[in-house]
Amino acid sequence: MEIYLLRHGIAEPADSAGTIDEERELTEEGIFKMNKGARGLAEIVDHFDLVVTSPLKRAVQTSEIVAKEMGLDNRVLVSDLLLPSKKSDDVLDFLEDNADKPRILLIGHEPLLSKLAGVLCGTNKQIVEIKKGGLCRVDVSDPALSKAGLLVWNLSPKHLRMLA
Repeated sequence: MEIYLLRHGIAEPADSAGTIDEERELTEEGIFKMNKGARGLAEIVDHFDLVVTSPLKRAVQTSEIVAKEMGLDNRVLVSDLLLPSKKSDDVLDFLEDNADKPRILLIGHEPLLSKLAGVLCGTNKQIVEIKKGGLCRVDVSDPALSKAGLLVWNLSPKHLRMLA
């Protein structure tokens, strides 16, 4: 099973006047860079069997950009499992329930995504930092994690855009 972890693109600052965290949007720069990053993603991954995104606006916008680029319209699941405050154990249970899907893209936030990468690789330590618009791939042979997964790569957003 290939697990892809994509952090949302560049969003409005957390301290934007009058903006609540759930409604923070991608900036113009974030949209531009995410569009190019999505083209790079499409160059290295031909499809996803399942795409799941956090319900926060910036993550949903990121998922829409990726879905449009990869022809995944109407196949993105919005889930509270990927909220930044959630625990990796809940995501692991979800992955185990979806073990019949060999290639899954999860779109969310820090610190959850980096922690999840570590857990998938068999440690409770943070082993990567996923930057805004960055993509990490971890392969697991058993979603129940009886064996540690393998960190295949962690692409910075710049590297992902360079692939476009």
